[in-house]
Amino acid sequence: RAFVLSVAERGGFVLQYVCEDLACDREVVMESVKHHAIALAHAKEKFRADKEVVWHAVNCNWDAIRSAHESLRADRNFMFEVMKINAQALQFANDDIRGDPWAVLRAIRADQSTFRFCRPMGLARRPEVRAAIDSYLACPGDPVPILVATLQEAPDEIICKAHLMSARSLGCSLPLEATVSELAEVLHRELAEPAHPRIHILLEGRDEPLSPFDAVRAVRDFLA
Repeated sequence: RAFVLSVAERGGFVLQYVCEDLACDREVVMESVKHHAIALAHAKEKFRADKEVVWHAVNCNWDAIRSAHESLRADRNFMFEVMKINAQALQFANDDIRGDPWAVLRAIRADQSTFRFCRPMGLARRPEVRAAIDSYLACPGDPVPILVATLQEAPDEIICKAHLMSARSLGCSLPLEATVSELAEVLHRELAEPAHPRIHILLEGRDEPLSPFDAVRAVRDFLA
């Protein structure tokens, strides 16, 4: 066992040749995939369905996700984490995830070429998805600034008062026909930190931030 563990650090094919007991030894498998992601392809099915084992493999080389068990490739949260390493991992997700606009949005924002992995084909070209991609609005759960905004309709404009959860505040006015995307652009320009290309906008009285898929909607739709 000690010899196999030492060899596992130097070669990715050790799992092909070890005895059954060592092939079922989690430490041996873990040591193999940590150093050689290709070893995951030769691991037992139970290890290819083990999140920790697979996570070590994809951290070694994201392409190892192709060898993960289908249960993990159908796990939305797990695949989102793998796509943070490389958005190309979308191609190995199951059809439900590749047909999920949120998954597509996250992947395409990181790498526009991933649109070809969407299911159904053409999903990324849908107007609402294109608008979401071009928006300053962040996806749910993204670790970016949260701006809290209050909207008020005046006779010929919409008044917006917004502040960062942490500090600065801003008052601005928008045309009555302004879209959420235009509101996001103004708030991003005035309040967001340069390091963050996206923001969350949480309207007073709402529990969830505005969605990137709200980008084409009129701000007036969200007036109290």
